[in-house]
Amino acid sequence: MKNLGYYTVRTFSLILTICLVLVCLFFGYLYYCSIAHMEVPKLGPFRVYMVLSPSMTPVFNMDDAVIICNTNTDKLEPGDIICFTAFENNAVITHRITNKEITAHGYEFRTKGDNVSDEDVFVTPQDRIIGKYIMRIPKLQTFLDLTKQKPYILVGLVVLILLIQFLCGVAERKFKPVIADNIQVEAVSANEDSTQLTAEQQQLLIEQQQAVIEQQRAMLEQQMAMAQQVQNVDTESWNKEKGSTSHETDKD
Repeated sequence: MKNLGYYTVRTFSLILTICLVLVCLFFGYLYYCSIAHMEVPKLGPFRVYMVLSPSMTPVFNMDDAVIICNTNTDKLEPGDIICFTAFENNAVITHRITNKEITAHGYEFRTKGDNVSDEDVFVTPQDRIIGKYIMRIPKLQTFLDLTKQKPYILVGLVVLILLIQFLCGVAERKFKPVIADNIQVEAVSANEDSTQLTAEQQQLLIEQQQAVIEQQRAMLEQQMAMAQQVQNVDTESWNKEKGSTSHETDKD
């Protein structure tokens, strides 16, 4: 469980670091576009626009940023919030669909702001639709304007990110000794198992050597018995020959 806690903290720290880096890059990009007074370019299938009117309050408010995603107009239905360009001045508008009609030139959409009593006076064809509303970033424009006036806010954010990374490092170091102790305990256990295994091998070797000694002793006893038998036979033969010689001498 302690090991699991260590790896959980380490994984969380890695994910948090990646998220913070991506967020910093995103906000830095928006900050640059705000300073350069340029429209935020398309980010893959997504676009980011700043809200300049309260027509869609309370879904999103002035100075919020809305994230728009490319979509298939066939899948759009009344109630969806879409982003489109107006005929008059190509202004970017984000309103809710109230009606969807099909014509010879494709789909046409009636739209209306949630904070406006009347529908838009124009009809929006499908070729003017930029995408579908996904989410908002509250008061992003206010934040960007504030950072332009007070750049030290960016420094504070960098310090905050470094502080978060420091706390994650402290949490990792807190769990690391536990991992080291566990590894040491496992190593000691492994050494004990190795020592026990060596003792068993030594005992087996001793038993084998004792068995060999017993076999050699048995063979030696057999050889001694055979030698004794041969000696007895030779003694008997010599005694017989001696007795025969003595008898012949007496006759003479």
